[in-house]
Amino acid sequence: MFAICNNNKDENNKNDSLTSFQGIWPAKEQQEFVQHMRIIRGFISEAEEKQLHEEIEPYMSRLRYEREHWDDAIHGFRETERKKWYPSNRQVLERVRQVAFEGEIMQFVHILDLEADGVIKPHVDSTRYCGNTIAGISLLSDSVMRLVRTDAQKYQQGSTSSKEEQAIDNDYRHQPITSLENNFYADFLLPRRSL
Repeated sequence: MFAICNNNKDENNKNDSLTSFQGIWPAKEQQEFVQHMRIIRGFISEAEEKQLHEEIEPYMSRLRYEREHWDDAIHGFRETERKKWYPSNRQVLERVRQVAFEGEIMQFVHILDLEADGVIKPHVDSTRYCGNTIAGISLLSDSVMRLVRTDAQKYQQGSTSSKEEQAIDNDYRHQPITSLENNFYADFLLPRRSL
C-alpha cells in the first residue's frame, strides 16, 4: 500500500515541517503513514559527508549521465552499487544498517546521482531489490522524496505465476497509472545529510 520505512521512534523525528500531504487522506491512513516514515536530520556530519563523497566521486565522475533506465524509471542519472567501503565509511553505513534495517545485512549500497534536470519517475520498487525498507542519505543537497499511494492489488510483486500475469505485473510495477490530482501522495523534504 505504501513505500514504508522502519517504525522506530526517535527524538530527532520532528517531521511535521518536512512532510506535506496532498489529496484527502483518511486520518487513520495518514497517521499510519507518518508512524512508519522516519527522517533523521543531521544523521551524518559534514566530515562524514565529505568522506563518503571523496570515496565515491572518483568512480562516479568517470560515468556518464544516462537518459534511459532499464525500467524507464530514472532519467539524467548515473548509478552504481558498492559492497566494499573504506573503514571510516563502513562505520557510517553500519549506523544506517542498525537504524533503518534493524541490523539486517546490507549486501550492496546503491549510489544514485541525478544531474540538475534528472528525474526519478513514479514507480514501485520491487521488494526483490530493496526489501521492505527504503533508506537513503541525501548528500550534497536537500532533496524531496514523493511517496504515492498505489492500488495494492496491482502491485503484488513476485506473486504472479504465469507469463501472462508476470507481463501484467511488469506493466504496473514501475509506472503506476494514476494522476496525482486523483491520488494521495506525500512529499518529504530530506535535508542534506539526513537519513
